Amino acid sequence: MARSVLRVPGIPVSAVTAGDDLDLSHYHDELVQAGVLLAGDLAAGFWLLEVDSRAEAAEWGRRVPRADVEIREVTGS
Repeated sequence: MARSVLRVPGIPVSAVTAGDDLDLSHYHDELVQAGVLLAGDLAAGFWLLEVDSRAEAAEWGRRVPRADVEIREVTGS
């Protein structure tokens, strides 16, 4: 199930590295051990969208079938 649609205004692709994704993977096992997730659940999946407005991000979010979607603005330095 998709959980997040992330808006990235003005951040170049070079600012996001593959390592950013991989560092989050170890949290899944910790969440299962803590009882937050069932062993078969997967806490993963996000999209980085470069859009002009929050409304445009919401429009993309409405296209996701059978999912709870959370929109967050991502900023970088």
